[in-house]
Amino acid sequence: MKLFSFTLFGLIIFCSACNSNKQNVKEDVTNDLHVEKPNLRFEEEIKQFELMDQRARYASNAIVFTGSSSIRLWTTLADDMNNLPVINRGFGGATNPEVIYYADRYLYKHQPKFVVYYCGENDIAEGSLPQQVLASFKKFVSNLESKLPKTQLVYLSMKPSPARWSLWPKYKEADTMIKSFVDSKTNLHYFDTSITMLDDNGEVRKDIFIADMLHMNTLGYEGWTSRLYPMLSKLYQDN
Repeated sequence: MKLFSFTLFGLIIFCSACNSNKQNVKEDVTNDLHVEKPNLRFEEEIKQFELMDQRARYASNAIVFTGSSSIRLWTTLADDMNNLPVINRGFGGATNPEVIYYADRYLYKHQPKFVVYYCGENDIAEGSLPQQVLASFKKFVSNLESKLPKTQLVYLSMKPSPARWSLWPKYKEADTMIKSFVDSKTNLHYFDTSITMLDDNGEVRKDIFIADMLHMNTLGYEGWTSRLYPMLSKLYQDN
């Protein structure tokens, strides 16, 4: 009987430890922002930004567009945004933690009036959970508010694409949480990129992408511009 009692007690302790470990693993996965030092794969691009900042004079109260390749490849940005003082600081493949890590070197120094932010898509493509994307975006916002309390931010939602259509549900899950966070703050604004990218059946349009079916062509950027420029113009004038 004693042997049975000790065995049962040991089993209970073991199961409790397993459940605790599972809970800890779940919490670790959710809270892990991957904000440790990145592998520096974008170091050369950031150095190029630093050189550009040394050689050129930029308008005060600028609008800095930053994030991943959807920003970097927006080669018509200055023309599309017409009279708005925009600066393109996108670097292809970027994730939220990498933007956070490098922001001191390429973003904050401009003291922008607005930051237009597109990032998170690559995070999920590389295995991050929607909850992690939300957490790392909140970290970026916290840093921005601390360093530039008067700067406002426009968040561009993660875009649908044929190449990553299987990830679209995760993008939407992350963006639903991000929108709730954005809507709770007066200095943040949400822009839904998908409105001009999905057809009437909710399927992603293929005519707005280049051959890789991941990055947009001119038609895709025209769709974004048709809605983003009026929004940014009004925000810029009102603030």
